[in-house]
Amino acid sequence: MELTGCTKVPPAAPVARSLHSPPSRLAFHIHQRHLLRLHRTPVRKNGFTFVPRATSTLEQTQDLGQSAAVEPLNWTKQWYPVHAAVDLDPARPHAVNLLGKELVVWNDGQQWRCFEDLCPHRKVPLSEGRVEAGRLECAYHGWKFDNAGKTVSIPQVSDKDAEAKASNNKRSCCTTFPTQEQQGLIWVWPESSPSAYLESAVQEPALCPEYQQHQDGWAWTFEYFVRDVPGSFEFWMENMMDQSHVPHAHSEVAVKTRHFSPDTELFQFLGWDPRENQPQKGFAMDYKVTFSPKGLSGQRLEFRPPALCRFTLPTTSTSGFALWIYAVPTTRNTTRLIISAGLNPSQAFPKKPDAKLDLAAIKQTVTRALFSLRPRWVGHMALNGITDGDITFMHRQSSFAKQAQDKRPLSNYFLPSPSDKCTSCLCACPCACSTLWSFAPSATVERLHLAVGTSCDVL
Repeated sequence: MELTGCTKVPPAAPVARSLHSPPSRLAFHIHQRHLLRLHRTPVRKNGFTFVPRATSTLEQTQDLGQSAAVEPLNWTKQWYPVHAAVDLDPARPHAVNLLGKELVVWNDGQQWRCFEDLCPHRKVPLSEGRVEAGRLECAYHGWKFDNAGKTVSIPQVSDKDAEAKASNNKRSCCTTFPTQEQQGLIWVWPESSPSAYLESAVQEPALCPEYQQHQDGWAWTFEYFVRDVPGSFEFWMENMMDQSHVPHAHSEVAVKTRHFSPDTELFQFLGWDPRENQPQKGFAMDYKVTFSPKGLSGQRLEFRPPALCRFTLPTTSTSGFALWIYAVPTTRNTTRLIISAGLNPSQAFPKKPDAKLDLAAIKQTVTRALFSLRPRWVGHMALNGITDGDITFMHRQSSFAKQAQDKRPLSNYFLPSPSDKCTSCLCACPCACSTLWSFAPSATVERLHLAVGTSCDVL
């Protein structure tokens, strides 16, 4: 991965400052103390933490708390997928939002780049511009920038020496962010500090291991479904953790019926793995849920910061099947969902050592052919129907959270059922989503640059 960037030096004496002081982590530590108040030692078995019986899921959540306060996850020092590369025209720039920041991604002919969507000249969006000869051109006055964010052309300055002097001024630099492309997605590291390129180079994005291992022979079920939806990132994460809502919210869409016999067991929580309480590792949960009259079916859900929810089945080790969903926090009130799913036919239909006829190869070929003939939009139509069933709930939950001054579920939710433990796990883990927006940028007033630089530092 090529590491380039144009680093801005903060003004020595800005006329205006941010409306908010640097984020405090006090709220997180108060949340941690609340979790630990009635701590009991969980029972561990087969690598999972099983929660002792308690009178409510609230008490069970307190059991899931850590034995010592853990520093919250730094949400800005993470790789986030912002779009599927197949859907973006490399001949023009594209506006994206991430953690409340307005960004522009564009392709210089070699790889995708990411800048702040703000021209340093007159503060207009660069996403309205053009890409020409590996340069990003602002559509307002025609200023051009290279892939490091350095100004390379100012049409209104005819004197070449004056143009070179202006181009070497730090105030003419665009703010750049590390980018890379993996598994068909464009990833952005939403931090532009001098150390951002070095820190991002040593951290891998949260990829799907099944697809990473079998990309060449992969058969898609859903391929790069991308949709922006109302509702805060935290609530979409909770929504994905709670699979017991599927028969009710998505009846006749994702499942055939929501009506089961009265004695049907709808959910069993089996346990969770907090991954040694290390926030960057996330956590995993095992449970069984009823989606059809056939009864309970097992699932494993893995959350990997900052945005991945990966679903696998007990047969994944033999079929290679996986469903992975990225819930990307775009703004405080909107989220971008990126959904993919598929399997590896070679793993699903392995050849038997004593078989005279290689039926496995035939099944593999037929499966790949059928999946390749299926138009991509067919899966997207199905996912749109499923997403529609959640949008109203996520939007209203976000609105309620605002009215309740962002108090999170332990004080606002009533969680008495076994299926609520999945939501409780998300709130109890060290990478709790309630800490997300304490790290995200707040709205700032425009500042005038008084510091005069002599050159752009290129990493």
